[in-house]
Amino acid sequence: MPPDSPARLRPPHPFQVGGHALGPHFTDRAREIRVVRDALRTPTRLLVHGPRRMGKSSILLSAAASARRRGVRVAWVDFASTTHLADVANRLLRSVSHELRSVPERLTDFARALSPRVQLTFDPSRPHPVLTLEVTLRQRPVEDQRAAFEAVLDRLEAHAQERAEAGEPGVAVLMDEFQDIVEVGGDRADWFLRSIMQRHTHLSYVCAGSREALIHEMLGEKRAFYKHFQLLHIGPIDPRHLARWIEDRMRTHGVDAPGVGARILEVAGPRTQDRIQLARELFVRGLSRRGRGAEAGTLTAADVDGAFHAIVRSERSLHLGLWNTLTAFQQNALRAVAASPDALHSKATLDHFGVPSASTMSRTLDALVRRGHLVREARGVAYDNPFFRAWVELEVLPDVGPGAG
Repeated sequence: MPPDSPARLRPPHPFQVGGHALGPHFTDRAREIRVVRDALRTPTRLLVHGPRRMGKSSILLSAAASARRRGVRVAWVDFASTTHLADVANRLLRSVSHELRSVPERLTDFARALSPRVQLTFDPSRPHPVLTLEVTLRQRPVEDQRAAFEAVLDRLEAHAQERAEAGEPGVAVLMDEFQDIVEVGGDRADWFLRSIMQRHTHLSYVCAGSREALIHEMLGEKRAFYKHFQLLHIGPIDPRHLARWIEDRMRTHGVDAPGVGARILEVAGPRTQDRIQLARELFVRGLSRRGRGAEAGTLTAADVDGAFHAIVRSERSLHLGLWNTLTAFQQNALRAVAASPDALHSKATLDHFGVPSASTMSRTLDALVRRGHLVREARGVAYDNPFFRAWVELEVLPDVGPGAG
């Protein structure tokens, strides 16, 4: 095969699961990308929010790449999985180091301005020096970590002002899963972050988050971020567009799948990542049939359910591990949501699933929403993960005996 033939240049798989979908693996969202890009280019405060696995991070990455092509310096920090506020500050400094790698004198200026908290280190495994906090800061009081975090942002504000006065493109800070600051930043950490943002007039702030229950609390009246942000909600991709795109991607990679797109969306639910995960499993099945002839390689909507349950089986250990972290009330509440979502507080449901009272059910559901296992919808609560719900229905719902649901 010639090295530049279309078949060789085509991505090896039409669907990406895990990591961030970009390039040919990413579709739609042009409006959202434009809104985020414009916010990165102009001093503002934008909050991008929506349920998990909707593609927010891919939108942010695409927008940041577009802004960088226009000369904007974008420092990215992801709060997820951090333990201390010092960890957040270190991630931010690593991103600043990457942004300034082509102007080492700027890195030296940053280190000098933030000394002694910040040092410029040289790691042979990295192509450029890296700004890092002093190692003992993680073990020091949160007030000291706040001071270091604020100093980093203040220095970025000064850098943005310098660039603005020189007529150069701006500087932006992009904070993914920013709501986690309330867990790593100490008491009233949200008010602490708001006060920093309000002081900065040259730096652009784009924040993003997927823990919607917590975000709604933080945006509430008398809370830190009430009317503080311009808001951009990320919901499901247009179903007709996504169904057509899924089928087109399969066809261009050698698997005919007429009509499967709509069924995938129906079975997998509204989250983009869940839909793509199911599409990928289905494509692999079609690919395995291709060698048995064109008809054998064609997928139909009837194949979708088999692919869905194959994912449920493959993730059994993941679901079982999650299940074992839950209390007995939480396990029984999840059984009830799977079986009787419209009658969760009825006496029959409470008795059947061993929940002592309606108030206990309400508190338990609230806890499951906070943990991200359930989400609130107009009609009540629903599972966040369709594969976890299917596992509950198949493996643990039968434990309560006939009559469930």
